[in-house]
Amino acid sequence: MKTQSLSFVSFLTCLLLAGSVAADDVIAVGNTAAQPGAVATLEVTIENDTPIVAFSFGLIHEPASLLAPITLQYAGPLAPDFIGIVNTVDGLAMGVLIDYELEQSIPAGAPRLVAFALYDVDPTAQSGTATVTPGTTGNPPIDVEFTSPTGERITPAVEAGEVAILGPTPTGSPANRIRAVFDGEFRAFTRTGALSETGALPIGAPTDYAVATNGATWVLVGSAQRVVLLGRTGTVITEIPTGVSPLAIGSMGGDHVFVSHDDGSVQVIYPDGTVLFGGDGIGDSGEDGVIGGALSIGNNASLDQFALGTGSSMWAAGGESLFRINGQGNVISDVGLGPGSTVADIAAAEAGGVFVLLPDRIEKRVADGSLDHTLDLPPSTSPTQLAVTTIDSEFGESNHRVAVLNPSSNQVFFYDWDEDNNVIATSTLTHSRGVSYIAYDGLRQLWIAGQDPNTGEGSLTAYNEAGEVAADLSFPGETIVLTADAGAIPATVSEPDSDYDSDGYTNSNELKAVSNPFDPANDPTDAIPDYVPPLETFTGEAVIVDDNHFVQLDWTWTDPNTAFPDFYDITRVSDGVPGDLVTVEGTAAGWLDQNVPSGTHVYQVAVVLGDGDSDCTETTVVIGSGEVEQTVPIDVGADFTEIYDITVNPNPLAGAPRYYVTDAANGQIYGLDEDFAALVVVPSPFEEGIPCTGIAFIAAGDASNGSLIVGNGQSGVQMHLIEMTLAGDFLQDYFLFVPAPILPTNAKLLPGPLSGGAGGMDADEESGLIFVTGPDTCDIYGMATDGSGEVDPDSSFPHPNQGSQQKGCTTKQCTQSNGFVGCTSTLYLTSQTDDGTLEIIEVSVEAGEATQIGEGISLAGIEDPGGIVFEGDSFIVTGNSDGSVYQISSTSDFVRGDGNEDSLIDIADAIVALDVLFGGAVAPECLARLDCNDDDLVDVADPIFLLAYLFNNGVEPPAPFPDSGPDPTPSAVTPCP
Repeated sequence: MKTQSLSFVSFLTCLLLAGSVAADDVIAVGNTAAQPGAVATLEVTIENDTPIVAFSFGLIHEPASLLAPITLQYAGPLAPDFIGIVNTVDGLAMGVLIDYELEQSIPAGAPRLVAFALYDVDPTAQSGTATVTPGTTGNPPIDVEFTSPTGERITPAVEAGEVAILGPTPTGSPANRIRAVFDGEFRAFTRTGALSETGALPIGAPTDYAVATNGATWVLVGSAQRVVLLGRTGTVITEIPTGVSPLAIGSMGGDHVFVSHDDGSVQVIYPDGTVLFGGDGIGDSGEDGVIGGALSIGNNASLDQFALGTGSSMWAAGGESLFRINGQGNVISDVGLGPGSTVADIAAAEAGGVFVLLPDRIEKRVADGSLDHTLDLPPSTSPTQLAVTTIDSEFGESNHRVAVLNPSSNQVFFYDWDEDNNVIATSTLTHSRGVSYIAYDGLRQLWIAGQDPNTGEGSLTAYNEAGEVAADLSFPGETIVLTADAGAIPATVSEPDSDYDSDGYTNSNELKAVSNPFDPANDPTDAIPDYVPPLETFTGEAVIVDDNHFVQLDWTWTDPNTAFPDFYDITRVSDGVPGDLVTVEGTAAGWLDQNVPSGTHVYQVAVVLGDGDSDCTETTVVIGSGEVEQTVPIDVGADFTEIYDITVNPNPLAGAPRYYVTDAANGQIYGLDEDFAALVVVPSPFEEGIPCTGIAFIAAGDASNGSLIVGNGQSGVQMHLIEMTLAGDFLQDYFLFVPAPILPTNAKLLPGPLSGGAGGMDADEESGLIFVTGPDTCDIYGMATDGSGEVDPDSSFPHPNQGSQQKGCTTKQCTQSNGFVGCTSTLYLTSQTDDGTLEIIEVSVEAGEATQIGEGISLAGIEDPGGIVFEGDSFIVTGNSDGSVYQISSTSDFVRGDGNEDSLIDIADAIVALDVLFGGAVAPECLARLDCNDDDLVDVADPIFLLAYLFNNGVEPPAPFPDSGPDPTPSAVTPCP
């Protein structure tokens, strides 16, 4: 965000004149918590009873010994003409003028975010709090004040915030133990069943426990209303009160845990015992949070299942709902599983995905919550728990081994599940000592805890991969609680790049090689004598040199036993066809592939060392249509972002945002300039715990000032959109419904409310409709923006490729430059080919049916594409989970009219077009070359148009002409791949 140095705020006073007026306005600083040596970020909000055109404030921090000011970052709802920021001896200060001409103002309204204040926390700080209060700082003084459009000075009330100083995070990693909890005691056992560690727990039946990635164990004792943190050796570190009726506990890496309650509230607890969020947040009880009250996730869902995700996210489930949440409890994905689909258990899958155990099936879902595969369970089963590990297949590949506990038959069902979702039911284990819980350890041993039906004593039994008993323990008069976290396997899945046993091989490589990630004496070379690690990192980037496309490949590789491999084997698979093998010396860290044709190219690299070679590592590069032209991370200072959807204001005011994107991870909307730099931050219009997903700019909205319609991503409720001003003020609700038809023209949609979360969306100015994707149903709905939520059945349709990824939707406006009539706006949607490749397709819609036009544009160069907009000659696609936006080419470069591809425009090109039309000649791969008049057709009018230009002083062909470039008006009818 662009800022200027501010040495005096009297600049604002002189400009706007002055006359003090009293008002009940507020400027407030939020609360946060941070470790010594970390950066603390505090939100600054304002509440103004009347419109204001300027504001200023200083921030004073006490005691100054705990905090060192870094800077202020503007995060207001409008892009100002002036931002001044100063770091004085007293503290930070900011002055903001919205509009030099005083035509724009911040409307009156409820508290809105305007800035982030950043402070360094003293590395030597032990504990305590530092208070940050709005006040007067600097010389000349910078006051706390608002200014109205008429120049009146308003002195707002101030509210201080606090930085709670946290203790250091415990370091370490999980050990090779199986952990179980008993009434009043924690115990850890070796793989042979020997007791290794113990720890005291509050008296009472344990409810749940979780193993953190640093090796600590968190135990929830619901009857005692306590959470106990134990170190790697079972030593009790701290006990924390939970308040009434705690349900379950989930670990967010090594940083903190979530504790859910049966009223739907969620506590967040830090390892030093600090409750970050909890209770009512007032601070008069032990369960209250220092940052705020207990969180509400998914409209107060009662969460009873947690599973580690990747990065700073985790999965949570309760009832018939599944959520992915970040460390602050913001809901990133909300998935409704349908009536009767009560979640029994969840378990982490690779790449941030999740296995979901339901009464009659297992669902595997990817990181955004989309369904990847379904496995039906045998009839008449009542499954209660999942345990997941990796095993070596007969083809030398690693597969998931999924164990499903069915207590009603005293059985465990085993399924081998490969990365292509081929699933084999391998065996069934019957355990005669009672089955209540299951877990895997690092050696792929399955541990079963239960109550012996004959003696009533607690039992803990381990079975090796062959199904033989490896350990069998009895506990007379005791009851055992065991979770899938018992062997810490979920921790290794959530941190694939870590090396828990410090043997030089990552957790991911150990899991794939079926070695023990917790034992330095057991590494992949023990399981595979000629084991070679795969590439550590691998990227590919298209490079244009003199109109020729090259692909630059770069990689890194490490092995604890050698510096370099013998060589690298590289195979390029172009549009599904493998090419020749290329061998590169082992000392290389990259390779340049020259003169690469248009198409989708998958580069596969195997590392060769001695008699062994590694698993292949892949990267995909698209040349031509779908080529990534630019990648821009959205930098807003958050730990991580998930940029879900994007929309464009084609005619913004000077200095105002051109693009708006939704951040599902943080519940924010960012206004970006033409270079995708953040200018403004607008909070989500939805309540805390509801994901903010689709977004569309409405040019006619807010009395033609432009507005935003934002989608609610919550499943299981009526589809809900909110229209708001560009500054974030509420305008109206849309609750989508299908009206009763006057005539039965389209009976595909039944009258009544539409249920499900909103995905990507866009507005079509020509028809006055906004098109909303429904990821839950794989449908797209057309809704009139001048209505109250009614859906037009004839403009609504099922996705032409059912089961496709459903985030992206944008309209193709009629923008031909030649003035031809008869254009009808079509839609661009994200879709999926039979082999799973994501792409953008163009569809036309008539009477509730969508017809795909031509071939799709590959999105293979983007790992997790989200929303899309089309501008000029390219698509802008959000990267969703990587927090970036991508600009991709809609076509290859060409010159319009150059039919014979000789870089000249002459009569020979007209002859080529006539030969293609009437002589049976083969058309060029880039059909847009022959579309001389750019009417998205190739017919006799095209050579006539070209001849008129050449010999009768006719108009020149539309762009790209005379220089080569992508098609600014791409069409699937005249593609240029």
